[in-house]
Amino acid sequence: MDNYASVAVFKANLIHAVPKNLLPAFAEIYQKVDYQNYSPVKRLEEKVGINGVYKNYNIPLNMSPENFEALAKPMRLFEMFERGFEPKNDGEKEVVAKLKPFKPLALSLTKQMSADLIKLNPELAQIEIKHPNLVRSHIALISGVCSGFPVEDIKQFMEAAGNPALLVQMNNRKQEMSRKIEAISGQKGEPLFVNGQIVSYQGLIENWCPSEKTYQRILQKTQAKYKNTTRDDFNVNAYMDFLASRGFYDD
Repeated sequence: MDNYASVAVFKANLIHAVPKNLLPAFAEIYQKVDYQNYSPVKRLEEKVGINGVYKNYNIPLNMSPENFEALAKPMRLFEMFERGFEPKNDGEKEVVAKLKPFKPLALSLTKQMSADLIKLNPELAQIEIKHPNLVRSHIALISGVCSGFPVEDIKQFMEAAGNPALLVQMNNRKQEMSRKIEAISGQKGEPLFVNGQIVSYQGLIENWCPSEKTYQRILQKTQAKYKNTTRDDFNVNAYMDFLASRGFYDD
């Protein structure tokens, strides 16, 4: 794509198609996709104090990964619809009906965005897009690249598309990986709040299912980082809190 003007104005076209009285309902739906993604790989690297896991890709027009992914936000509405979004009231039902005719354009734009990424990063050509007529298939590639996931991780995730049992298996393995890295490093994931109070923590590896190759890289780098850690280096109270947050003392 020579420029991304057509992508940039896509949201404006959607808004124009929605009657003014339904704009609050549109805003309610759009906020579900209008968020700033922060790479789960970068978050892990920063928490554990390692590097060399995040993959840098070439992005069209030398855009930042964050800005390129942001262009796809309006198309993510159609990804959400494909996954079975259920309107919670009549206003949202009307909005969805007004937006559905834009699905072919959303698919065309996301196809072009993913094709441009593959053109600039030939290593991505090994990834099969199993369902090329679904917006979510191309969004998965775009999001994976913009999050800095290694190629093997994107490939594994996309091969598992449409296989719930395999996705559950991958998620279980991710949790197992996360617990091991947490135990070695003594680090926690992001806190989860209820009524302003921290009630638990996410895993260090979250919103991302590393391939076995990537996990071994993470494990080796974490072990190397903490191999000379002695008991005197630990904040024992903090570590006990960490174990409690992971349910270690639960009956």
